[in-house]
Amino acid sequence: MEIPKPETKALEPIIETEEDLRLAIFLKAEIEKDNLASFLYDDVAQLLSQLDGQSNISLSPALQLAISKTLNQVKKVSFALKPSVYETHGLFAALKALFSNRFNIDSEDAFNDFIKLPDHLSEELEQAIFRLTQQTLDCIDIHVLIGLNMSVKRLDDNVIRLTYSFAFDPKAPLLPRTDFAEQLRSIVYLLSGKLIFREYAQNEVEVVVYLEGNNFR
Repeated sequence: MEIPKPETKALEPIIETEEDLRLAIFLKAEIEKDNLASFLYDDVAQLLSQLDGQSNISLSPALQLAISKTLNQVKKVSFALKPSVYETHGLFAALKALFSNRFNIDSEDAFNDFIKLPDHLSEELEQAIFRLTQQTLDCIDIHVLIGLNMSVKRLDDNVIRLTYSFAFDPKAPLLPRTDFAEQLRSIVYLLSGKLIFREYAQNEVEVVVYLEGNNFR
């Protein structure tokens, strides 16, 4: 009788020391925290937003108020689930990690060139910038992206303008621009912001978002 061979599994991090175990637990927790934040933000919050915005559905005032309150709580919890690099080193470091993970960028100069942030942003606006950037990058097919730029400009004490510029490979298949724009629109709606979607050429897209910090309190 032949002894069955164990099935081949994907390689996992080798845990030899207590430090390896601590790192493995930390990385697992970071992944789970990110997944939970995305679930709350993408699924729960968008569903509540749709209910909150459906004027043709007859809901009692008490239920409408409950939906609005729950939506605000979900937003706050989602924003609070920040990666540890954000909590330890702040927004710029978190954005660097975000872009690095998506695009395998390691150059410090590259980050300084395409991530521009004003000083002294409120905590609410910083959290909104991070979550919006995270969700925006999730809408992008990095395999056809050949250039990007991100800038944040303060228009008032508590109002900012975010601009994301994307350049796509013109030789790649055309992206479903409408789907891309609608995904971003639903994300911005959760932040009570305003989005302007511009397409300058076949392969150049600019997304401009206006956010007010008071909307996240």
